[in-house]
Amino acid sequence: MIRKAFFSFAALLFTAILFSASYGAEPQYGGSVVVAVTGDPGGLNPAVTTQGGVHLVCGSIFSGLVAQDFDLNPVPDLAERWEVSGDGKTYTFYLAPNAEFHDGVPVTSEDVKFTFEELLLKYHSRTRASIGDKLRQIL
Repeated sequence: MIRKAFFSFAALLFTAILFSASYGAEPQYGGSVVVAVTGDPGGLNPAVTTQGGVHLVCGSIFSGLVAQDFDLNPVPDLAERWEVSGDGKTYTFYLAPNAEFHDGVPVTSEDVKFTFEELLLKYHSRTRASIGDKLRQIL
């Protein structure tokens, strides 16, 4: 009898938990995002760090030319589209016309060039190691 009551209660509890997790409020624009990291991220400059915690936070603050979807495929971010030459040596990115900094100032191709030449290639060892000797020119 006690065993039957226990399993009935467990089944009822499981069902209640299962259905309570399936209902939620409609997503709303705005508000705050809270990100938990295991330690102090230190500086929040993605150009000069290799710490995972910093990239987790910076991913919510900064945009790149492209981003990745949940399947790790490249998707538009600041660039609305891009082309790769047939030989794979030339990448052409087309900035989204509404790309802006947080203060509303438009992002230009000169800003992207500055980021690569003055920050990523000079101070970010992973970028320098992966493309530094292969990159010939940024127009």
